[in-house]
Amino acid sequence: MKNFYVLFLSLIFLASCGTKKQIAQSIASGNFNKAIDLAIKKLSKKKNTKSSDDYVLLLEEAYAKANEKDLREIERLKKEPYPEKWEKIYRLYAGIMDRQDKVRPLLPLRITSQNRNAHFDMTDYMKPLREARNRMVEVKYNQALAEMRKRTRTGYRTAYDLLEEIDRYYPDYKDVRQRMETCRQNGIAYVGVKIENKTDKIIPKKLQNELLDFEGNRANNFWTVYEPAGKDSLQYDYLIKLTFTDIQVSPEKEQEKIIDQERQIQDGWNYVRDQNGNIVRDSTGKAIRTPRYITVRARVHQYRQFKEAVVKAKMDLYGLPGLKKLASEPLQAHYVFENIYLKVQGDKRALSDELGQIINNIKKPFPSNEQMIYDAGQDIKAQFKKILNQSEFP
Repeated sequence: MKNFYVLFLSLIFLASCGTKKQIAQSIASGNFNKAIDLAIKKLSKKKNTKSSDDYVLLLEEAYAKANEKDLREIERLKKEPYPEKWEKIYRLYAGIMDRQDKVRPLLPLRITSQNRNAHFDMTDYMKPLREARNRMVEVKYNQALAEMRKRTRTGYRTAYDLLEEIDRYYPDYKDVRQRMETCRQNGIAYVGVKIENKTDKIIPKKLQNELLDFEGNRANNFWTVYEPAGKDSLQYDYLIKLTFTDIQVSPEKEQEKIIDQERQIQDGWNYVRDQNGNIVRDSTGKAIRTPRYITVRARVHQYRQFKEAVVKAKMDLYGLPGLKKLASEPLQAHYVFENIYLKVQGDKRALSDELGQIINNIKKPFPSNEQMIYDAGQDIKAQFKKILNQSEFP
């Protein structure tokens, strides 16, 4: 027990030394924020004791160096001519204030060995933070206006992202939200979708409706709206033609296969008898017996019902106006109806485990050609939906 206690204390000591070394290395490499976080984690559990002095000193050093580095960078950036500097300045001030908020709950931190409190500068940077934010927001606002003046979908989308950033930093800034709505309306790409059938088969109406149900398929996204082509109220930017090029449905097939089954199974017990015909018993008086096996046989008529459908299509994307083909993608689906059932003559106990699993199967009606096409079409629909979800329209 004593050895275990010594080992436990040794592990705690080693872990403590390891953390101190990690903090010191972080300071040496200039990763001050990591050093601060590690020291705070330690001190939040135990502070103002002699054993915590090293962590307080390390935190004091890392904190001072982090602030010095950030303030020096702020002064350098203020002298730069480019307007994008204000976002960097804002983030640096925000980082300093965040650092203060992390340390403040621990204060005061006592350094027992030096008989003093650790020093952490707690300057209020709210005024320069607001100034940097206002300058940053003004820059982004002017950039957004410049993008909007391009009057392109890409420009409106870029402007929207800039305005959204502004709204996050400065809610209700000027007319940002109205302009965001303008950018949204002008940045959307409207895509008309048309289904064409170039086969000699009928495409189920239900399948067509599902393919054109863009809300149900969740195909629409923030910058793309799909609509069934043909609406006069919308001027489409792109047209998608989903053309069914070939549909093949096989005849209904039913194949029979005869399988003879034979198996040895246990059928009761044989009692061991002596030479006089008497039942032999063990030392407890219990009769000694051995399993009795018999051979059972059956003739199995196995029937396999089979029908398949193959559906081929292609998706062509056109730019409007002008119907210039921009892309083409082939689609193909294969659907199989299969059912196996049995008729057994003889002893069913002779069936193999595999056949025994399907002995209760029954003959099923074959699906219609329309149903087969619809079922195969579900795979076409999934492929089509995936393409729509991954598509981007500039």
